[in-house]
Amino acid sequence: MSAQPSLNSEQSNAIRCFDVNIDPNTVMPQWFIKWREQFLNGESKISHRHEEALARLIPILLCGEQSAIHVFGNEVERLRGSKWHTSINLLKNIETDEYAHEQALQTVSSFLMEPADLHRIKRDAQHFYLSLGNTAGMPDHFARISQLDACVCIIMNAITSCDLGKSHLIVKLFERIKKDEARHVSVCRKHFIKLGGDRSSFKENRHAVGTKLVSLLTTQADSFETLGIDPDMMFRKMTHVKES
Repeated sequence: MSAQPSLNSEQSNAIRCFDVNIDPNTVMPQWFIKWREQFLNGESKISHRHEEALARLIPILLCGEQSAIHVFGNEVERLRGSKWHTSINLLKNIETDEYAHEQALQTVSSFLMEPADLHRIKRDAQHFYLSLGNTAGMPDHFARISQLDACVCIIMNAITSCDLGKSHLIVKLFERIKKDEARHVSVCRKHFIKLGGDRSSFKENRHAVGTKLVSLLTTQADSFETLGIDPDMMFRKMTHVKES
């Protein structure tokens, strides 16, 4: 159930870690349509140093969104034809959320410089997200996804208080992502329980995900600091993330 690295990009300037297969009839959320219009038509000024920091962090987030699209889409297909109608609808909604996040982040990324070591950043992110699928079964996988989403909320919360300012359109995007991911944590945990997962397994996966994600993000600690974020404080929160 893990995503596979993408070999091709749909557009020349798109950052691709994993293939993104989405229903062409997917209706994008209204928030995305409004935000993208504002971003493309507005003047979202950003300093060179902040641009460089975001250019290094966003590829990691994009890899996560693309992996999530794959995971939730696969689970919807696996359950299709079953009586788990409510679960299918909830997971399908999350797949759409993740796609909207991915498209919004691609929009921001297209206006940023390209890091000289982009290939390495993508490779390290791919390795991390692929490792999440190396579990004993589907319950453990969704335990890890739930904990990953909880960690993403911590990252988003830190960025919403960064030096760009809360009124900046990029910060508003991260605020929206944080709101959605908080909901995803709850849905994934309930799905984990419905799949037969046990509490002890959930705790074990919580520690594993936080530790591995911090290891990945430590390579970009300077980028967080450039944005006015204390990476050590953020990493401590991620390794001690509580159940939701």
